[in-house]
Amino acid sequence: MKERYARRIALRRVLDYVTAVIIGIPLGLLFFVLLALGRVRIRGYFRAVRLVARGKVIIASNHPSMLETFLIPLSFFPLNLVLLRFFIWSVPDRRLLPPRLRWLFWLMRCITVDRSERNKNNRTFYALTDILLARGVIIIHPEAGRTGKGTTFIHKDGRRVRRFLSRVPTLARHTGAIILPLWVEGADKVLPIGTAIPRFFRSKIILSFGIPYRPQEEESNRIEESAILAQAILNS
Repeated sequence: MKERYARRIALRRVLDYVTAVIIGIPLGLLFFVLLALGRVRIRGYFRAVRLVARGKVIIASNHPSMLETFLIPLSFFPLNLVLLRFFIWSVPDRRLLPPRLRWLFWLMRCITVDRSERNKNNRTFYALTDILLARGVIIIHPEAGRTGKGTTFIHKDGRRVRRFLSRVPTLARHTGAIILPLWVEGADKVLPIGTAIPRFFRSKIILSFGIPYRPQEEESNRIEESAILAQAILNS
C-alpha cells in the first residue's frame, strides 16, 4: 500500500513538472512580455516569493475577472520550473468546465469546489488541508465568484469586494498556514464579464501582495474573521 502511494506521488510530481514546462514556459514568456510593456505590475513580489518558498501559504485574492486565475500563478514563473512549490494550487468552481474536460483541473493543479453540494465542499476542505500540511501553496478567491456579480459589497478608498463568509481563516488556523492577501486591480477592465478575449491595452493590471497575517489561535465569530480578511485584501 505504501509503495503504491509512493508511486502515485512520484507520478504526480512528474506530471506537474511536465505541465509546468509545456504550458508554463509559453504562458510565462507571455507574462514577461506584459511586464516589459508595463501592462502588468506586481507590488510586494519579493515578500510573496519568500513566503511561497517556505510553503504553507494561502493567497487570498479578490476576483474582478477570470484573468487573474491565470496571472497569479504566472507571476511566479520561472521559479515554478525550479521548485514545484511555486506551481501553486487553485480552487475553481468545478462547473467552469464540462464533465468531459474536468481532467484538465487535475492537470493544472486545481482542487475544485462545488458550491451546490455541502458534502463535496467538505471534501475540498480536507484536500486543501492535506496540501497545506505538505507545505503547499494555494490561491483562493473568498468572494466565491466574480466581484461584479455581487449584490452587497464592502467599500474602502474606491475599492470594493463582495461581502462573504469564508472558511479561509479556519483552514489557516487548522493547518498553521499564513494568509497572504492580494489585491488585483484593472483585470475587470481588460476582461469584462461577458467577454472572452482580453484587451491588455485598455488598462494596466496591478497585482498587489499585502501584509501576511495569521488568524487568532482561538476560533472566533466567522463573520468577524471574514470581515478581517476582506479588509486585509482591500488594504493590499
